[in-house]
Order: sequence, then structure tokens, then C-alpha cells
Amino acid sequence: MATPPPALRTWLEQFNTLLRQSEQAGISPTPALARQGLAGITAQFVTHAPDIARVIDGTIHQSPIPCRIYHPAPETELPVVLFYHGGGHMCGNIAVYDPICRKLAHHSQAIVVSIDYRLAPEHPYPAGVDDAILSLRQLFPTLDQNQIRYRRSLTLAGDSAGGALAATVVQSLNSQTSRLDHESSLADQPPSVDKLVLIYPSLDYTLTADSLRENHAGYVLETNKIEWYFRQYLQHRECRESVSPLYGDIPPAHPETLIITAGFCPIKDDGLHYHFRLQRAGTPSRHLHQETMVHAYLNLETLVPEACQQTYQAIGDFIQQSRS
Repeated sequence: MATPPPALRTWLEQFNTLLRQSEQAGISPTPALARQGLAGITAQFVTHAPDIARVIDGTIHQSPIPCRIYHPAPETELPVVLFYHGGGHMCGNIAVYDPICRKLAHHSQAIVVSIDYRLAPEHPYPAGVDDAILSLRQLFPTLDQNQIRYRRSLTLAGDSAGGALAATVVQSLNSQTSRLDHESSLADQPPSVDKLVLIYPSLDYTLTADSLRENHAGYVLETNKIEWYFRQYLQHRECRESVSPLYGDIPPAHPETLIITAGFCPIKDDGLHYHFRLQRAGTPSRHLHQETMVHAYLNLETLVPEACQQTYQAIGDFIQQSRS
């Protein structure tokens, strides 16, 4: 039976001890604690970030949405990646994910655009989805206003909750009832998406996956924490199934997709089932399964450097193949 590698296993034992002590002390989760936790873990374990030739802070064109643009070769027209960070729709931001985005830009040799979409509970569903859609629609104008050379080859990518946003946006592109159509008078329709990268994505808000029970505790992200995240995000009695990308319509133009899952992740079934759905729909889909990894392992890089390197390499290879 597979087990996490030794360094990760040792850290998990320490992490779980602290977690249980907090629970016994009656410390309840709060958005502030969750945000501090993700930021702290990432800063502790993602300690190296490659230099990127040009990094620009700004906002998405004609919006207040903060963004950071990473261009590894400013004199070259490169493909573009729009990245939505993870964090349970509550945590994470441009700064926390800066080293991860730098690695994505370096390994893919693409222009990576990271955004700060609005977070729950202050901004529940659908605020983050709206920001994700608007950022896609205004992506190329944003690059134009910053005088950035690029190729009109576009990948959407996201980890965890960011994967939910990426999949939702892709499904919205061909939906006759999507926000894109409702708001089409606000701006031009968005560019087509050529590729989709989902990194241990959260795609099912119904909480019915077998892996939620199989990996319910002990592996960083726990099922009771997922339930709490979803309650903060879905505050208006939304139909959980109808807002879950796992159950959404697969459009005929759904882009070729790379899905990455982790063996000890409680939401690994989300990615696996979406992979099967895409295959049944005739959409090219690749699946990379890191059997001994936990959720959010890219945020734990110094504990699992080989798995992270393999993952970045797989993403880079997948994105670069769109150039042919």
C-alpha cells in the first residue's frame, strides 16, 4: 500500500498533532486563521522561486481586479496562462502564490497572469466566478495596455478552488444562459481557451465523493474543513449540484485538459470523475496521478521536491505542445 514519502509523513504527524491540540483547546476555524495558515505553509515550504525577466503588478483592464503578470522572455511572443489560485474560495492571493506562478511561467515558458478574485465569506458565490470570467474577457486587453507581446494561445489553470473557477469558466463559454451572455454588452466576448489545467481540483460541492470518506482526516485538507469552506462560499441556498463543475454541461468546444490528482487528497475523485466525463464526451484529457501526495502538495515543495518537479514539468510540456 502506498504511503507518503518520509519527509512528508513526518511533517504530517507534527501537523496533525498541532491540529488536534487546537481542536481540543476549542479553537474554531476562522477566515483569518485559514488565510494565515495557507500563507505560512507556502512561505515555509516554497522557498525558491526562479527569476522572471519581467513581472508587472496592475489590474485587469477596465476592472478593479488586481493582477500580476509574469513574462519569462519579454522579447518573445509567448502563449498565455490565466491562473486562478486555490484556497477553498477563502484563502490565497497573488502574493502567496507568487513563487508557484513563477515556477509555472519558468517551466511552461508562457506569460502567466495571476489574479486576486474576491473571496468568501466577505464575497460569497458567485463573486469569485464573476471575477474569473471578467478577467478572461479582459485578458488580452490587459496585456495590450501593458505593451506585452504574446501569442493568442490561451490556457486556463487553477489549483483546488481555482480549478473549480477554471472549469466553471470553460463550461460558461458555450452556455447560452451563462453570465458571459448576460453581460456581453459590457465588453467583447472572451477569447477562446485552448487548454485547461486542473491541479487537484475541487469540482463537486455536493460532498458525495467516496474519497471524502477514504481520506477524511490526516492529510492536510480534511473533510470537515471542506464542509466549512463550502458553507462560507455558498451562503444563499444554492443548489450544490447545479453550481458544481463536475455536473455541468461539457461544451463541444471544451479544451484539451490536463488533470492532476493526489492519492491522499479527499477530493481526488473530483478530478478523476471529470477526466472520465471528458473522455466520454470525446474531449482529449490527460490524467497525472501522484499516488503518494496530499492535497496542495505544490505548497509543500521542500518536503516533496520530486513530485513538484514532475508536476511542473508535465504542465510545461502540456502547455508548450499547444504551440505546434
